[in-house]
Amino acid sequence: MFSYFQKISFKIWLPFAIGLLIILLIAAWYYPSRQEKLFKENKENQIKELAKTVSLGVELSLKNNDFAGLKKTVDFAAGTADFEFVAIIINDPITNRDSVFISYPSLPAQKILQRDSVSYVYEQYPFSAPDFNGTVMIAASKIKINELVSSLNRPIYILFPFLLSISLIIFFLIARRISQPIVDLTAIANELQKGNYDIALSAKRSNDEIGELNNAFESLKESLKEQREDNRQLTLGLEDQIKVRTADLQQAQIKLIEAQKIASLGSFEFLCAQNQFIFSDGLLQIFGISDQPKWAFSDWLQMVLDSERDDFAYQFHTACKKQIRFYKDFRIIKKDTGQVRWISAVGEMNISSGNETTSLVGTMQDITERKLAEEEIDKLSLVAKYTSNLVVITDKYRKIVWVNDSVLKISGYTAEELIGKTPKIFQFEKTNLQTTAMISEKLNRREAVNAEVLNRGKHGNEYWLELNIVSVVDDKGDLTGYIAVENDISERKEADEKLMQSQQELKKINETLEQKVLENTKRNLDLSKSIIDQEKLVTIGEISAGIAHDLNTPLGAIKVGAENIYTTFDGLMRDIVGRCSEEQRNFTLEYTATHKPEIYVGGLQMIKDRKEMLRVLYDLYGGPFANIDPINEMLVKCRINSEDVDVIRKIVDFKNNLDVLNLIYHIQIIGNLLDTIQTSVEKSAKVVRDIKSFIKTDDALERTNFNLHENIKTVLNIFNYELKRNVQLHFDINKRAYIYGYEIKLFQLWSNLIKNAIDAMEDAEQKILNITSQYADDQLKIIVENSGKPIPVEILDKIFKKFFTTKQQKGGTGLGLSIVKNVADEHGATIHVESDTTTRFAVVFKTPYFQLRQF
Repeated sequence: MFSYFQKISFKIWLPFAIGLLIILLIAAWYYPSRQEKLFKENKENQIKELAKTVSLGVELSLKNNDFAGLKKTVDFAAGTADFEFVAIIINDPITNRDSVFISYPSLPAQKILQRDSVSYVYEQYPFSAPDFNGTVMIAASKIKINELVSSLNRPIYILFPFLLSISLIIFFLIARRISQPIVDLTAIANELQKGNYDIALSAKRSNDEIGELNNAFESLKESLKEQREDNRQLTLGLEDQIKVRTADLQQAQIKLIEAQKIASLGSFEFLCAQNQFIFSDGLLQIFGISDQPKWAFSDWLQMVLDSERDDFAYQFHTACKKQIRFYKDFRIIKKDTGQVRWISAVGEMNISSGNETTSLVGTMQDITERKLAEEEIDKLSLVAKYTSNLVVITDKYRKIVWVNDSVLKISGYTAEELIGKTPKIFQFEKTNLQTTAMISEKLNRREAVNAEVLNRGKHGNEYWLELNIVSVVDDKGDLTGYIAVENDISERKEADEKLMQSQQELKKINETLEQKVLENTKRNLDLSKSIIDQEKLVTIGEISAGIAHDLNTPLGAIKVGAENIYTTFDGLMRDIVGRCSEEQRNFTLEYTATHKPEIYVGGLQMIKDRKEMLRVLYDLYGGPFANIDPINEMLVKCRINSEDVDVIRKIVDFKNNLDVLNLIYHIQIIGNLLDTIQTSVEKSAKVVRDIKSFIKTDDALERTNFNLHENIKTVLNIFNYELKRNVQLHFDINKRAYIYGYEIKLFQLWSNLIKNAIDAMEDAEQKILNITSQYADDQLKIIVENSGKPIPVEILDKIFKKFFTTKQQKGGTGLGLSIVKNVADEHGATIHVESDTTTRFAVVFKTPYFQLRQF
């Protein structure tokens, strides 16, 4: 055995065997570690590229509010193999803290934000959105990566003993087969690390470990190429979307500039920190300036007329300081022509997260022509107002639209009492019917009228007028109204009447004594009857204050409703109808005739309706479009059902869709007001009937079952205009609640509580009225709560006493809450009041005066 080791063959074999063994050991160590390093570097590069791609997708999706695209981006990242999770992290600039916006799969925020570098490989890439900034985080499991590397290296470790045994025999063959592929694969790995995915692998294929490793690199290369192509396609798609959106924005901007030029309108922005104005091109044209100036506030102020400069500066700085809306009409001197022009400016404040004013953004419009027209009208109005003659102007329906002071002085009426009425308000039983018929006939033929009529004033005073009436027509010859100039001829008529009386007195002197006796007898009988009537008047006088208060509420609602109809109709005819085509007007009339308008009370239901309508508009038009927000707002205010997609599409497809919606909305307002007036007339008639019944007998009124929700809603309709304009209303009354009692009296109860609430909130900065119901322990509680000035504690126990009032200067009678208490008592109800930060009146009904019905 010893001689064998001394043989030359062994000595020759031994160095090669040892060398080969060393080479194999080195290869067994070098190749797996090198492969593991390259694989991990490639995986980290893959994560980094993917994070960058996802960040771009997230940023574009958030800027365009494309949450569907955001989900596709996250799904794309989540579908990649070997990754543990994908997360979008938002940074709060105030607290400088990170929070998880979304992750896939869904994981606790703590697990994502507290990194575990031992278990995961992390990559982050930042993104920026309009409202916040953040990063995209992608994590891969180190355990999975190591397992994958081990699975790739396992064949090497398994075959190593076998290869070692064979190598000792045929080392020169094994060395060449092992070393050469290792070198080739190392070169390929280096190229893949550099991003050269097009490198060609060896065309030779074998079934040993080297062949499997070669196949693994081939699969890795193809996977990386597919990943790169997917990233490229995603980037191209996002670029196309950006181009389309950019083109749409440019087109919208062009149309906006054209509209501003037509309306002599321009926009501006004042940067508070930089003390600098930025003007639109349209505004520069209004100012007579060719290039954008770098003006501070003091520079711009030089354009304002000297006499108005200090007031403008004061209001501008006050608006910035108090962070309120800025509105001001003022005059400037145009730079290029030196003309004085009237400008109307409106601006809103941009408030930072630190509650500081960053800028004021708004519009300015040249209103010179309108101001000149107003000045001319004011001059004519002064002439008509202060002339000694009586001047009455009516519309084409002969309803009074304006009177001068002479009319008010002689008639005793106020302008508010006359506006909307016809001149028949002055006529009475002594007015000559033939004269009034002649006047009407001539006016129908548009002829000038000259006549004498006897009128009666508000307080019963009679007076004679000489009328001169002419028709007023527009440029097309259409009748627009009438102007009456009247002279007071009462003194002349009185002189004529005295002459006639003198003649009659002379005639009476010649009458016989018998006739005088008969006259005296008749006078005595009339006196007796007058005494009886006076007794009745005494009884009526005792309850007259209550009668006046009962009638004042519905009559006041009729007056307010009529004024609102006139205002709404005037705005409708002046600003909206002319901008709508005949087809649009016919469509509007047909729609409003077939759809009953509802009261628009806002609140949570309004927010839900806006979201639902916005969803319908997105479904119909595939996403946002021009003016979608104001269109959505008007569709909800017009109470158009979100399921009526044909009506919605027809309206939105109109070029002037906002004008059509405004026309629908104003017609609905008029409809609501007419319904309110009709209801109030019926209520007034019922009050009169109730008063007559009360005078006749105490038990003439009848109790009925009526819906409490509708009872209170009728009162809200009466005050709809004031509530909509000034008050934030929350109305939530159980629709199943029915009351057994007097509907008209509960109408008075709610009217007084709501009217008092509105009066109490007159000086409140935030006007909130809550009308809610609560049901518990067989009791129904109705709560009327307002945010007005609290009631002093010392008078809380006095407010329900008759004739106690805190509104003497405003004409309060002190009967409102007294009536409320009496009506509550008649219905077996109790009333409580609490007043601290808000004032709450609670009316509690008990069985059997109420019930909850099942629908």
